[in-house]
Amino acid sequence: MNFKVLGLFGIIFLTAILTYRFTADTPAPPTNTFVEVSEITPAMSGLTRETRGVVTELTEAKGHVFFTLKDALNDKKIRAVMFAKTNADDPNRKQILLHSRENNSVVHLRGEVDVYKGELEIKTWQVYKND
Repeated sequence: MNFKVLGLFGIIFLTAILTYRFTADTPAPPTNTFVEVSEITPAMSGLTRETRGVVTELTEAKGHVFFTLKDALNDKKIRAVMFAKTNADDPNRKQILLHSRENNSVVHLRGEVDVYKGELEIKTWQVYKND
C-alpha cells in the first residue's frame, strides 16, 4: 500500500476521533429558549432567551427604555433595556411595557442576556402581551 495514502487515511481517522471526542462533551443548544426570570443566570450571557414577568419600574432616556421585570412566579427581578432603535421601530412595545406596569399584567419578552456593571440584564428586542 502506498505510504502517502496510508498517512492520509491516518490523519483523517485521527481528525474524526478528535472531532468526536471534543464535540461529544458539548451540550446541544437548547430547543426551547423560554426561561423564567428566576432561572436566568450569568452563564446565559450572550444567549437569546424568552421570559415573562410584570414590569415594576420604567424610565426612558434618549429614546432608550429601562425597566425592571419581576418574575411572574416569585419576587425575583431582572433589569432590562430596550434600546432607542428597537423602541423607534415599534412604539407599541413601550406601550405594552407601560400597560404591564400600570395594570400589574404579565408581558413576554425576548432578548439577549447580558451582565452589565455586575448585574444581570436582558437587552430586549421583542415584547408581547400575555395572551
